[in-house]
Amino acid sequence: IAYIIVTFQTVLFSREAGSRKEISLVLFETWGHSFHMHAMFIENIIMFIPFGVLLPIVFKQVRSGWKCVLIGFLCSCGIEITQHITQRGYLQLDDVVTNTVGMFIGWAIWKIVCKCLRTCLSEKC
Repeated sequence: IAYIIVTFQTVLFSREAGSRKEISLVLFETWGHSFHMHAMFIENIIMFIPFGVLLPIVFKQVRSGWKCVLIGFLCSCGIEITQHITQRGYLQLDDVVTNTVGMFIGWAIWKIVCKCLRTCLSEKC
């Protein structure tokens, strides 16, 4: 619940309604030429890593990688559409891609930790 609250605060409620109206469908446009733009690009990846870890822990039905990543993709699309409708953020293709990558990284971390725990427990570490 805390993760969801922080995410919504970051992507929606930290900005004034009507303050952002642009749409960018150019892939990697937000990578930019400055440290600040690189940081924002990487921040979008990092923001979804906890989601990729938590979702398969909470819901057994989404433990396969493609289901988890698909849900991350759909949630990211939902955020971008909501930002566009409320004009609280730019609708950007890069955000959907980077959030989806973050979701995959989070799922991969969860999967690796699960395998390590299973191995450790079967060998009685």
